[in-house]
Amino acid sequence: MHTDTEHQRAVVFDIQRGAMTDGPGLRTTIFLKGCPLRCPWCHNPESQRRTPQTVRTVRGEEKTYGRIMTVDEVLCIVERDRAYYEASGGGLTISGGEPMYSFPFTLELARRTQGAGISVALDTSGFGSRNQWATLRPHLDLVLFDYKVTDPEQHREWTGHPRQPILDNLGYLLDEGVSVLLRCPIIPGYNDHEAHFDAIRELARHPGVLQVELMPYHETGCYKYDELHMPYALSDIRAPSAAEIDAWNNKLKDLPFARTIIHKQTRMQDNSEKKI
Repeated sequence: MHTDTEHQRAVVFDIQRGAMTDGPGLRTTIFLKGCPLRCPWCHNPESQRRTPQTVRTVRGEEKTYGRIMTVDEVLCIVERDRAYYEASGGGLTISGGEPMYSFPFTLELARRTQGAGISVALDTSGFGSRNQWATLRPHLDLVLFDYKVTDPEQHREWTGHPRQPILDNLGYLLDEGVSVLLRCPIIPGYNDHEAHFDAIRELARHPGVLQVELMPYHETGCYKYDELHMPYALSDIRAPSAAEIDAWNNKLKDLPFARTIIHKQTRMQDNSEKKI
C-alpha cells in the first residue's frame, strides 16, 4: 500500500522544456525513471531502473542519472512556461521510462496539472492494468502510445512482455474516446517489414488516432550502456540512411497524417533542467 508521501514522489531523470515533438505545441516533458520493458533498442537505458544511478564517465567524472522529486517541485517547473502553452496549444507530457510504472505519482501529477488548467499528455508503452488506465484516463488530454512489434512471439522476446495486454489497453483508450498519437520506433532488421507497416495502417484507421509518427532508430544513447555497465544488443545495427527512411515513409503514404520524428528535439531555450 502506498502512503500519501509516496504518491507525491518519483525519480525524475530528465526534464525538457520547450519540447516540440512530444505532443502539440510547446511542451514541458517530464521523464520518470523505471520501466518494466527491456527493448534492445532503448536509447535511454538509464530510464530502466527506478532508482538513481551514479556512474563514472569516460572522462572520469561522476554523474548521477535521476533524483527524487515531488509533485510540487515538478509543477513549479511546469508552471514557468504556462504562457507558452497557452500561446501554442501545448502543455505537460509525462514520459519515461514508463510513467505507468510510477502510477501513483503519474496520477497525482496529471490530476493536479489538469486541475491547474494545463493540458496533459502521457507518453507510454501501453503498460499498466485496466483499473489504472480507467482511473487515469479522465486526467489525460492525449496519449502518445508506442507501437513497437507486431508479431506476438517477437514482442515477448524483444520487450520481455506479451503484446496482447498492451494492444488491449490501446483498444480500451480508443473505445473510451481518448485521443491517441501512435508512435512507431522502426528498427532495421527488427520491425522494418511489410507486416508491421500493414498493422500500423490498420491501427491508424481508428478515428481516435490523430497522427502516426515513425521514429527511426538512432545511436545517440549507445554510450550510456558503457557508463551503466550494461550490454548493448544492437551494437551491429546502424542508423538507417535517408533512403531507407524515405522507403518507410512511402509505406505509409496513404496516411496523410503520418510524419517522421528525428531524435533531436528543438527547444525554445537552453534547458537548465536538462541535467538532473
